[in-house]
Amino acid sequence: MTTPIKVLLVHNQYKLRGGEDAVFEAERSMLERGGYEVETLCVSNHDLQSTMSNVAVALQTPYSPSGHRRMVEALAAAKPDIVHVHNTFPILSPSIFYACSTAGVPVVHTLHNFRILCANSFLLRDGKICEDCITGSPLNGVLHKCYRSSYVASLATCANIGVNKYLGTWSKKVDRFIVLSEFARMKFHDGGIPAERICLKPNFVRAPVSHPLWKTRSGAIYIGRLSAEKGVKSLIEAWRGIDVPLTIVGTGPEESNLREQAKDNAAIKFTGFVSPKAVGEMLSQSEVTIVPSIWNEMFGMTVIEAMAYGVPAIASRIGSLKELVAHGHNGLHFEPGDPDDLRSRVREYFSPHFDRQTMARNAREEFEKKYTEEENLERLSEIYASVLGERRSRDPKSLAFNANMRAPA
Repeated sequence: MTTPIKVLLVHNQYKLRGGEDAVFEAERSMLERGGYEVETLCVSNHDLQSTMSNVAVALQTPYSPSGHRRMVEALAAAKPDIVHVHNTFPILSPSIFYACSTAGVPVVHTLHNFRILCANSFLLRDGKICEDCITGSPLNGVLHKCYRSSYVASLATCANIGVNKYLGTWSKKVDRFIVLSEFARMKFHDGGIPAERICLKPNFVRAPVSHPLWKTRSGAIYIGRLSAEKGVKSLIEAWRGIDVPLTIVGTGPEESNLREQAKDNAAIKFTGFVSPKAVGEMLSQSEVTIVPSIWNEMFGMTVIEAMAYGVPAIASRIGSLKELVAHGHNGLHFEPGDPDDLRSRVREYFSPHFDRQTMARNAREEFEKKYTEEENLERLSEIYASVLGERRSRDPKSLAFNANMRAPA
């Protein structure tokens, strides 16, 4: 009799819910629907309430004894065949990989951001792309106070980078890294991750049950966090002289400044936070989504969410966005941080001669080909099977090997 593969999913949740939290939950549900047996180890940054707790966690960012202990306990309770880690920062820390190694359980780690290479995780400094900690020392991040504009906080995050690189955590303790784009694959390889341990698997969204005809739609929409790296300041500047309605969905540290910037533009409307269901309804009524990021996005979830509704994207020519959006096919590109170039693309898109309906169909077809749950489950299953096969050949008596286990059909 065969038994399903048991996966232990691990995630350190953020105080402000973001894309990584949503992806973690979506993949957990996908695996359960796909026939895997799923257990979870989750901690939350909401637990960091006091100054002392924050200081204690900061000091243990490179290696947390309590994080190691939690993982040892989770492994003993769940007895998984494989561990899939999403985020470890800051409570769990990379110490959990050492617990898995001792227990003989193989590990897959999805890299949702550049934190193992960059103190602020964006490869961005003073509004410009920065790779100083890839090409040089992580101490550059301390020098420039890259994490929360603090020497102390930056020292903790840079120690995490330097210590684990020195210890060989990434080259010795993780069986496979999942990256979300070819761009990310290149950057992590440049940062020292062995090429043979890097796999490409983009994120996914579940297809909407139905989406309305293109002719029922109007206007443009931005969906995302209102923070500096998202480039919304340039978006608002670009909307001067454009009478197409623009809806800005989301909240964040720059919200008040952005509302002030847009106060005299009647075409721009802010919604604040809205539920995922409401976001879908708003997407289904929009002609195009705007993605004005000025950092190297690991993966533009809003792009594929829009594709699922047949909504093209006008996106910065940067990071993964260059891959997700094929210029002239399922969207348009513009130079990041250049409001004049963005304005010209918006006017091009909404000009009378532009074939928006064909571009909308192309966007939906691209989604169906690459970013569905079914496609994602197949790719993730292949990665698990590869890792388990390698571990079996090296150590058939390890905890990770169960002769009766099976992958879902």
